[in-house]
Amino acid sequence: MTQSKFKIGDKVKVTDSGCIYPAYSDMARIMGITNSGKGSELLCGDTGTVINIQEHLTSQHVLIGIRTDDDKEYIIGEDGLESVKETKTSDVIKISRKHLNEYYDHSNTEQRNFINDNFKVDGTTTISAIIELERIASDFLKPVIRKNHPECFPTPEFDFSKYVNKCNYDILTTEQFKLLGFNKSPIQIRSCNEYKNKAFYLNNDEIVWKLIKEGNVQILLPIKK
Repeated sequence: MTQSKFKIGDKVKVTDSGCIYPAYSDMARIMGITNSGKGSELLCGDTGTVINIQEHLTSQHVLIGIRTDDDKEYIIGEDGLESVKETKTSDVIKISRKHLNEYYDHSNTEQRNFINDNFKVDGTTTISAIIELERIASDFLKPVIRKNHPECFPTPEFDFSKYVNKCNYDILTTEQFKLLGFNKSPIQIRSCNEYKNKAFYLNNDEIVWKLIKEGNVQILLPIKK
């Protein structure tokens, strides 16, 4: 089997049109190419899908059969192609023209080039592009981008799994809680459902919990029943 950096079904882009074999009829028959396009029609930047992979009949060069988006088929040396990372449909989002203009107006040349390359005029882009734009944006734009696109910047969740493996689900040991006046642990790490190892569980058997906001902090006050 011919070894190649590509596999059948890969999306590829032409990087060197000089690697095209426009008149290799024997290889076309082997590859089953029936709708061959003219070599001059395939340009650098054109994309297609790999449909066959063979070794040149008189050399060790690897040849790739591709079918372009207009349904034409070509033979090209693999050195004239590069892989195209396909965007997942779930990654595609659309932002408002207002936001797009705001980002462009407050960007430097490098950031504007990134916007031109990754954002369409109608605002279509990807979640990964939004994340990268926020990374390279000015200190002024960073919070603006995060506020406008919260779906791209989900709040990180805690993971207490390493802790509970050592200390069960208690925040303090039962002995320590008893020294504080409790009969058992009133606060534990949640051990089930979607919040397992991510959230705290308040035991209400003997405690009424009061949440108090004090400045920028929140206080959890236990009151005995």
